[in-house]
Amino acid sequence: MGYKIVADSSASLYEIEGVNYTTVPLKITTAIGDFVDKEGIELKKMVDYLFTTKDKSSTSCPSVGDWLQAFQGEKEIYAVTITSALSGSFNSLKQARDAYLEDNPDAKVYMLNSYSTGPEMVLFIEKIIELKQKGLSFEETCAEIDRYFPRCRILFALDSVRNLANNGRVNQIVASLVGILGIKMLGEGSDDGRIQLIYKGKGLKNVLKRMFEEMEKAGFVGDKVRISHVFNEEANKFITSLIRSKYPKCDIKSHLTGGLCSYYAEKGGLILGYETK
Repeated sequence: MGYKIVADSSASLYEIEGVNYTTVPLKITTAIGDFVDKEGIELKKMVDYLFTTKDKSSTSCPSVGDWLQAFQGEKEIYAVTITSALSGSFNSLKQARDAYLEDNPDAKVYMLNSYSTGPEMVLFIEKIIELKQKGLSFEETCAEIDRYFPRCRILFALDSVRNLANNGRVNQIVASLVGILGIKMLGEGSDDGRIQLIYKGKGLKNVLKRMFEEMEKAGFVGDKVRISHVFNEEANKFITSLIRSKYPKCDIKSHLTGGLCSYYAEKGGLILGYETK
């Protein structure tokens, strides 16, 4: 029996070659129009506009109908969402799951509230694929993902947290500290799926060096790392070289953020998901 993985678009991963995988889009609403977070989004236009404007903007989560459409015809589904602390995506998923199982009682749907976003969601998605390729059953896969979950973490290096603050995702006082005189923020995902400030420093390299220190403090020993960034290849290369200087065989992959993560990480931001021991 085949399976399907469905993630909301905050994973910043729109397709996976050879895998029955799809995303349901979040939406960014701005004064110049809506940006639907799917493949083909005008990402640079959105990022550049948001960098210069003071106009109001907001985001909205996938609808129940979006999830249901992604489920159609499938019997074994693994669904992964952005943290429920910052979005209604998981709640929409739950409603869709219940409706789908009512109409398809022999189907199976696993729901994973990532308590995170972006590259940490990618770690979970890749783990599901790995387990299914090993031939594990639905129940075995779910149990293994639940065991894997505590091993994964996320860190954020941000030049600005204006959009996070304006949409109530971080404290306005914290926001006022970032971006002044080159001050950058290092944040991490809390256990309840929120973003918390752990360090603020001057200059990109100082913050990324602290990021690597925090990774090791949390139990990173050179396993898998996934990075997404908002048009900041310099930061991507620096943190990658920092990790590889100590862990040359580390499995590191990176890509641009999608629409939702670009909106909240803002221009120059970098998000890093990693495994701990």
